[in-house]
Amino acid sequence: MILTQLAGCLVDTPVFSLSQNSIRLLPANSARLYATLSTPTSQNVFTFSAWVKRGSYNVRHTIFGVAGTSNSMLEFTATDTLSLTLNGVVAAVSTKVFRDNSSWYHVVYSQNGSTQTLYVNNVSVATGTTANTTFNTAVEHQIGSVAGTNFFDGYIYEINFVDGSALTPSEFATTNATTGVWEPKRYAGTYGANGFYLSFTQTFSNVGKDYSGNSRSFNTSFLTQNDICYDIVKNNYATVCASYSYGLLSVSKGGLEATFKSSTVTNFQTFASLPISSGKFYWEATITGLGFNAGGIFFGVAKSDSELAYSNTQNSKAWTYYTYNGNKYFSSSTAYSSRSEEHTSELQSRQYLVCRLLLE
Repeated sequence: MILTQLAGCLVDTPVFSLSQNSIRLLPANSARLYATLSTPTSQNVFTFSAWVKRGSYNVRHTIFGVAGTSNSMLEFTATDTLSLTLNGVVAAVSTKVFRDNSSWYHVVYSQNGSTQTLYVNNVSVATGTTANTTFNTAVEHQIGSVAGTNFFDGYIYEINFVDGSALTPSEFATTNATTGVWEPKRYAGTYGANGFYLSFTQTFSNVGKDYSGNSRSFNTSFLTQNDICYDIVKNNYATVCASYSYGLLSVSKGGLEATFKSSTVTNFQTFASLPISSGKFYWEATITGLGFNAGGIFFGVAKSDSELAYSNTQNSKAWTYYTYNGNKYFSSSTAYSSRSEEHTSELQSRQYLVCRLLLE
């Protein structure tokens, strides 16, 4: 099943002081950005800052890497820790894991001489003292991969690289006084010789444009116009909840596709990554297969203590569309065949599903 309109992938917003777009990177497409840096202001004093939202977990996701055979990268590992590898040596790795694909993570890598510090959401999660000989040198640097492998799956935006300064996260983000949320702010300092700022606020032809003043623009590889998205910290979109799959579902494509891993999987459900309690909501899904053993797929809305089904006891707090027979159910094993005016929920067609919901 593919959720075609959960993550709000849209294009061409005007230039703001902060990024209003993210880019979606898909491993199946080998999507990445890349640019060759030059002689640095200070090779071993620099800071990389980016906001990332994972599309899946238990898979290696490179955030920032170097081309060639150096094996230098900042990544989420296959066990979902944050790790920095320099010249093939693990320099710093967190004990904390990062598996929430409903949240944006602010990831900062600060290099100060021979010392490395990794931060997530303004908290230091790992430190190291390994020599760096590749980052911030005159070689190709990549966003979303390392040497064209271990591609990132998810969304990334507001990327700053500062050459010549070892900074803390507060240079790039702040706590919202009203909501208490850690959110981006515009970096106000200088960038140094190799610095760059990628905001993704232009049309697709300029998606890798550098706004630091250094003209250090990045090339794109296997991105499309649909990969420029409105999904950002202040406008967080729901995706498929990867952590609620018990290993039975494979979640991919930026959290927009869910696939059963085995033909023995039956009667299993997952849900959107963001719960709702009131307001108006809309989403679409495309069914690419009707399930194993000639079965079908449930699609709809359920309260947190209920589930989608077509039995009276299980479906007492849910609105369900069943792709196997095209029937719709609510609080009864009896199917209804038309739009439910009472709940303003519309579930249509066996392959292309649309749901509109009003909660009051």
